[in-house]
Amino acid sequence: GFNSPMGALGEPKGTYRSDNMERAVLDFEIQALRFPGGTVANYFDWRHGTLIEGALEKSGKQSLIEMQADREKHSESGTAIVDFESFYELTRKHGIRRFVVLNLLSSNVDEVLETIDRIKKEQPGEYYWELGNELSQPAYRKRAWATDNWNAKVYTKLAGQVARHIATHYPDDRSGIVIAQVVEGRVPGVRNLKKIESDMREWDRSVATVPNANAVIIHPYVLSEKRFIERVLGESPNAERLQGLLNRLDDVRWRWLFACAQEVPDLYLDQVRNRFPGKSVWITEAGFSEDKKKGYYHDQQSMRRLLFNLSYFITWMRRYPEWETLLFHGLFSGKGHMAAYGPGLDVNANYLSYAYLARLLNDAEMVGYLDIEGGPTYKGAGEYASADIRSLKGLYVRTNGGHQRILLT
Repeated sequence: GFNSPMGALGEPKGTYRSDNMERAVLDFEIQALRFPGGTVANYFDWRHGTLIEGALEKSGKQSLIEMQADREKHSESGTAIVDFESFYELTRKHGIRRFVVLNLLSSNVDEVLETIDRIKKEQPGEYYWELGNELSQPAYRKRAWATDNWNAKVYTKLAGQVARHIATHYPDDRSGIVIAQVVEGRVPGVRNLKKIESDMREWDRSVATVPNANAVIIHPYVLSEKRFIERVLGESPNAERLQGLLNRLDDVRWRWLFACAQEVPDLYLDQVRNRFPGKSVWITEAGFSEDKKKGYYHDQQSMRRLLFNLSYFITWMRRYPEWETLLFHGLFSGKGHMAAYGPGLDVNANYLSYAYLARLLNDAEMVGYLDIEGGPTYKGAGEYASADIRSLKGLYVRTNGGHQRILLT
């Protein structure tokens, strides 16, 4: 499925009643959608279908401020409204699972419970409730519009109240809690990785006590910036091999990224196994995010981008059923580097990789893990012609039409 921040971004008015959304559902045979999206959910005003006045400006989230201003220009009322009813109609029409992200950051618990009750009454059905978005990030430690600091204890208390309400009144629904990002490079202005690690452990110790929650939520982005690389090197048992790749000048970052695609899933799953045994895992955002400010932006149209996406998501698929849900991050966005559709709804490398995987798996009669160890040594192709390949891992797929496909990571 997909995270679709603030509705169909190809439709400035924020409605899901659009040819663009219908096209996306058919293109990707979408099985799950997320509303209202990622960071926007932490500032979302559910009563009015827009962002909370004043909170966004105080947050300093410049990309969201610009997005809000663009939407207001296209809105007849001058207010950027996102239409939940149209989201509901689209998901009901196509049998799509609904992942709804609640605002635990900038609204109070009574408002959150009122939102749940109203949705269940007016738009009945099964829901997957996310109790906030990425709220373990250090950037949220100080809530400029509130009188109290944001920390693990505050979140644990709020999440506990909401999870209990859902379990008590809507037992067929499920709720997920935000856990720490074990590998996090998107933390502006933070250089002390040991401090981040300590904060993340404390966050998990606290939220592990939340009763009634069914799942934990992770967003395992892969980044090409230096802090992310240092973080993975500090966690991975294969740090020496990865460091060797970094020391090579030729195509160093892409080589790093392809190696990282094999490492990151187990880093996150080890976190869940050790700290949250028995919980389902919802991956409600995932992708490759470049550090454009550092000059490491990689062309969305490149074949390497397509191959990396395939490698990363195949690696995650090989860990199923240790996770329950996998949502790609970008759907519509003219500027977003993880978007499936670019300006003018043109397709890019992200689109091709997402669509190929979605169609292949939806047409699969059988999917199996492929592991070839201890066999002959293979040679790569093209620029990797001199590389020795001593093992092969991937997926074996037999389609409903009897075709066989092998996808290697």
